Amino acid sequence: MLAAAAGTPYSSQGRPPRAGAQMVNFDTFTKFSRESSEAALKSFSAVSAGAQNVATENADFVKRAFEEGQKAAEQLLSAKTFEAAVQIQGDYVRASYEGIVAQTSKIGQLAVNTAKEAAAPFEGLLKAA
Repeated sequence: MLAAAAGTPYSSQGRPPRAGAQMVNFDTFTKFSRESSEAALKSFSAVSAGAQNVATENADFVKRAFEEGQKAAEQLLSAKTFEAAVQIQGDYVRASYEGIVAQTSKIGQLAVNTAKEAAAPFEGLLKAA
């Protein structure tokens, strides 16, 4: 005799449940499926928007970093002494490092916010279940 699949209304012996046993209500199942689909779409939308925010933020950062590097190169070429060139290079490296640390923090926060927004639609489903 074949065993019943998990989640089916049949017993492990493959027989239908006895009279009075609780069966899955089709309307409840349909409602849960619809709510799950809607939650998934909202979640995917939040992830998409978050990814777009991260991409935009990174593109802006790369543009700023390139412009700052170009400015530092121009300053280096116009330096009158070796000490001035070392100072310009040191200032550029320090500013670049601080910019990368700030950008990493900003991207991390965007990722956390995106994860929260993506999970939010499912919170109601978990509470209802």
